[in-house]
Amino acid sequence: MLRIKTMRAIFDCPTVIFTLRGNRLSEQAIEEFRKIPNNTCKAIVFDNVDAMYGGSQCDVAALDQGIAFFDVKYASRGRYKMYTVLRERDRKIMPAWSQIATWGVGVTQECKPQQCAEQIYGSFLKYARQYLERGWFPWGSPQKRDTAPVRVVLPAGMDGLVQRLNAGPDLAATAANSAHALELPQGSRISWVRVAGNPVGCDYGRLSDMVGALARFEEVSQLLVEANPEVRQLLLFGVDMPLKEELGSFYLHPRHNHFSVDRADLHYTGNTFFASEVDEMPGGFGELVHLDHSYGVNQDRWHACFSSLTSCGGLLFVVSDRWSECYIEETRWLAAHMRHLGYDARVATTAELCDMTIGSDVRFCGAPVGTVWRLFPIFETDGKLAELVRAAHDGKVRMIPEFAHFGNKVWFSLFRKFEQFFRQHLSDKLYAFLSELLPDSHLIVTGAEFPCSVAGFEIKNLHALYELPRDMRDNLVLKVCGANPLTARSYGVLMGHGLRQDQWKQWIGERIRANQPFIVQRRVPTAVMQLPVRNTKNNRPELFSCRVLVRPWVIDGLLVSASCVAVPSDTMRVHGRVDMAMASVVFN
Repeated sequence: MLRIKTMRAIFDCPTVIFTLRGNRLSEQAIEEFRKIPNNTCKAIVFDNVDAMYGGSQCDVAALDQGIAFFDVKYASRGRYKMYTVLRERDRKIMPAWSQIATWGVGVTQECKPQQCAEQIYGSFLKYARQYLERGWFPWGSPQKRDTAPVRVVLPAGMDGLVQRLNAGPDLAATAANSAHALELPQGSRISWVRVAGNPVGCDYGRLSDMVGALARFEEVSQLLVEANPEVRQLLLFGVDMPLKEELGSFYLHPRHNHFSVDRADLHYTGNTFFASEVDEMPGGFGELVHLDHSYGVNQDRWHACFSSLTSCGGLLFVVSDRWSECYIEETRWLAAHMRHLGYDARVATTAELCDMTIGSDVRFCGAPVGTVWRLFPIFETDGKLAELVRAAHDGKVRMIPEFAHFGNKVWFSLFRKFEQFFRQHLSDKLYAFLSELLPDSHLIVTGAEFPCSVAGFEIKNLHALYELPRDMRDNLVLKVCGANPLTARSYGVLMGHGLRQDQWKQWIGERIRANQPFIVQRRVPTAVMQLPVRNTKNNRPELFSCRVLVRPWVIDGLLVSASCVAVPSDTMRVHGRVDMAMASVVFN
């Protein structure tokens, strides 16, 4: 389903060992290393960091596979210890200057310099090749938590790719006042540390089937809304809408029976995907355009998309300067990019809506608007934004994504609750397909919705939900439903995996007391992938062990592109991380 291009090679034996002046113990060990007979490995003591990169004493490429000696107060296994930048735990110990090298040696006060030199010579020069060919480290077999030491070969032109990414919108600016910004390399304009060497390949047919099934799911969901007043009531629970009496009707009865801009969050399991949500106001569109532009992929699809978006006239992105402030920078970049390509696109923040007039048509700064791209959430829709929603409902302007209920997470539960209705309106094949794509879920509104069964577990009552044992909690996820600040950006999501019972009980209690509906959902295991990336903090290639989220963008029925979000495999949080990688997706 997903294809990741990886080029690997066995590490060469080091040709250089080095240290930085001032590491007195390391200097002594290196001096003894020089005395070893028939030793062809160059030994260098650099005066400063600039000298390491200056190239006068040694090529930087040789340092990359070299051995850096550095002084440490103690080593857990004796007088000295061997390290590698290939392991996260080792990078926390190795000094920043030493991480130019693949290998490291920490030397302590108790070290005997001659013994250290002879051991390093044996491990890294005498026997290293045969160990590396076995998939071992130069000093022996990998430990339980280790992966085999693999030299990742990234494509030529990585410097240019990183420069192109940093020449686009300042995505890091949204973290400017956050501690996370400190984790980014100085001057970075992208907000993630790892850069994939190649786009990730994806089977177009299978991905197209999934997004098509989700669109059909929305269409049948709208039929259910029109037919069943109980569903209409359930959909409005947890929806914070300033003008609920009026706008609630637009929310329940949109002009279209599915989103014209659809972006699902699809998590990769190794064989297929499951959907965690269909976002009602998806962000990251400009970010993906910039990614594809930087990688040079999917450009024909983007031209078709931009033509469609401007087919009714000028396109205006309306961005909330409250909830969606983080998207302003990338959306301004996107509009400028589209204008450069010849398309009529502009941006208005909610602070600039005084320049908008709504009459028989919609105009911004006097120019007619054909399509409004909504980057304001339902729970902020009042004033001029509410007028804009009315105008769209009256057909005076096209609004995308539609002001509609399709992104409400409650639908994951309603699919099971009203199983018979969906079976009647879907083919057997499509119903079975959606049953696999949508995780088993159950809605909790008042705490009286029991007994229920989720992920094969029978839950008799609310008390039983509070007291679920750990093995059951590990297989469940809790998610706030509706349209409110907790339903967006995973703020209202609680992973049961590894969670203490008191945290589990507190979260449920808070939802019940606040009358916030939530779903209890099956946690579907995801696959661990190996993605070749450059770590821009140390400018080294690495094989990134990660979990993958794919976000396909469907606009006016066209599967335009998809972003691939790769996060460290040791976390369940699937986006919004500085230590992640973002990659374009190419279709076969």
